[in-house]
Amino acid sequence: VYRELNPTATLLDHWTTRIERSQTHYVHSIIYGGWSAILYRFRCEIPGDEEVVRQILTSVLGTGGNMDDHTVELWKSAVKKVQESKDLNGKVDIQIHVYSSVPHSEDVTSPESLLKVIEKLPEDVGEVGQPLFVELKPLNKLNSNYPKVKADQ
Repeated sequence: VYRELNPTATLLDHWTTRIERSQTHYVHSIIYGGWSAILYRFRCEIPGDEEVVRQILTSVLGTGGNMDDHTVELWKSAVKKVQESKDLNGKVDIQIHVYSSVPHSEDVTSPESLLKVIEKLPEDVGEVGQPLFVELKPLNKLNSNYPKVKADQ
């Protein structure tokens, strides 16, 4: 998310008296960002069932790909196959863990809600993202009374 000063913005009255002469730059723009990792964990009551679950998931979902409406349907099919499998000896629980630098506007409780969270992530980052890059510009560009800034030599 990129935010910058509006080029038509007017300066505040008496802004020069509010900023000490020791200051050299102002923030012209900020790029905000964020990340989110969502872990679906299949917990098997009996450790030997883990390989059966892995095989079912891989046979239906493959080993990678995009998260879209088609994947949601495949995911539901894979979970149903796990639940109906005669090869499993115990219970399988699905746990969802969300790790994110920004709060999500929706809870992740299903593949459909995961897709919504992915689609809304740019909007959520725009609300309270973390500053990743700040562009500074010399105060001299706003008012020539401020000293010109020279790079260290």
